Amino acid sequence: MIFSHNSRKSNYVLGEKEYYERQFTTLKYFEEVDSLDSHNVVDEEADIQEQTQHEKAMNISNWGNVFLLAFKWIDPAGAIALAVYTITNWSGTVLENAVSLVGQTAPPEVLQKLTYLVLRRDAKIKHVDTVRAYTFCVLYFVEIDIELPEDLPLKEAHTIGESLQIKIEELPEV
Repeated sequence: MIFSHNSRKSNYVLGEKEYYERQFTTLKYFEEVDSLDSHNVVDEEADIQEQTQHEKAMNISNWGNVFLLAFKWIDPAGAIALAVYTITNWSGTVLENAVSLVGQTAPPEVLQKLTYLVLRRDAKIKHVDTVRAYTFCVLYFVEIDIELPEDLPLKEAHTIGESLQIKIEELPEV
């Protein structure tokens, strides 16, 4: 019986060995299937997309660096251009208005107009002594000396002078 028991045992061992070999082979197939889904497998489409993304990122980085390098030159160049424009523009404005700022005398036509206005304003004005008009910004600053009769009361002389001043200030040039 011992012999038969051993043969039975060897049959079981032999059958068990085949069973485990088949199980091991099946597990190998499962591992192969699992390895197809693993990240170690190279997917060409994903690799191309990733490569394209890397190239885009490098292009953006390169253009950014070029812009930053140019920005170092753009800011000072822009400031210089703006300063030159401002100086040119303001210099032209100063030259146009220099006559007004300096206080140049009015043209003879304006002086004649003022003299005529004074003489026609009141019959009591005997003589126009001095008529001065010079530029004060865009308008004229006017000084007029008149001669009145000696016996004229001060109040009446003041009224004549004040009415003359109001009339002169109504002129558009003054």
